[in-house]
Amino acid sequence: MPDRNGGAIKIQSSPSIENCIFINCMAQYGGALYISKPTSGDTLVTPTILSCKFVSDSALYEYSSTSTYSGGAIYCGIGAIPTIHDCYFEKNFAWAFGGAISGGQAEISSCLFISNSTDDTYGGAAGGAIFVGDSMAIGSCTLSKNYSPNGGAIYAGEDSRLLLQHCIIAFNYYTGLKCYNNSVVIFDCNNFWSHQNGHIVGQCDSADVDEYTVFEDPLFCNLTGNDYQISSYSPCDEDSSECEILIGKYDDDCNYCCNVPGDVNNDDDVNILDASYLTDYLYKGGSAPPCPDEADSNGNCAINILDVTYLINYLYKGGPPPVCGCVL
Repeated sequence: MPDRNGGAIKIQSSPSIENCIFINCMAQYGGALYISKPTSGDTLVTPTILSCKFVSDSALYEYSSTSTYSGGAIYCGIGAIPTIHDCYFEKNFAWAFGGAISGGQAEISSCLFISNSTDDTYGGAAGGAIFVGDSMAIGSCTLSKNYSPNGGAIYAGEDSRLLLQHCIIAFNYYTGLKCYNNSVVIFDCNNFWSHQNGHIVGQCDSADVDEYTVFEDPLFCNLTGNDYQISSYSPCDEDSSECEILIGKYDDDCNYCCNVPGDVNNDDDVNILDASYLTDYLYKGGSAPPCPDEADSNGNCAINILDVTYLINYLYKGGPPPVCGCVL
């Protein structure tokens, strides 16, 4: 039978937990870690959680219509302000709030959140990756493939405060960020992409974002293979982002993928289908090219209509053959 609070560790002080792995831990609150101040006294606890991995942990005790079991990996309780840096959260689950992290206050930076979720059998579950209950700062994180009916990646609860800075929030279900009553979100140079029911919903919406936040494909190296490094063509690369700062956890470090220059659709041939694929991507919301280097057929370090023209000239007008990305 799992412990009610903190399946692995219950923290009521300010330790540093580094380079640990928490797998298949279970509790009612905080599947792996439960953090709060001691029951007596008003001293805040400020633990540091650094370079740890949380996989398949769960806030799950017993099923009922009134369950509020929260924080699949970490629960931040009263009087706790943890610093969570350079951590990895995958496939964690909460019955109610915060598939990976739930609670009041925390500073979260340079973390990856993938495939975390909350249940919605009885309705009201929120925050596929993170549930913000009080005041949180989330910076330089990547959140993808997380699920919740309310805030696929992040849910900002009633009267909460959230600073969201330099994060990639993409390919979550069904929304990216949802804000509830009187919540305040400060946006600073983020990237939102591919959310079925909206990137930012609830009390806050896209009109509240800063001028540097963008809504473009982040061009992960391999989304299917969970490689969340980005292409050098990504709008999140520090050389391309509106704020000239890297957005998300990882830099542009894709393995060079070019095999057949000009093979935009990755079928090992260069023909009119490649020009059509690129046109759909640029103007009709089609899928991004599997290998951006092969799509940059004129080698000018950008993917645009000039590459379509270059391909057509090569195929039908005797133009020069495609090159493979960024040769200028």
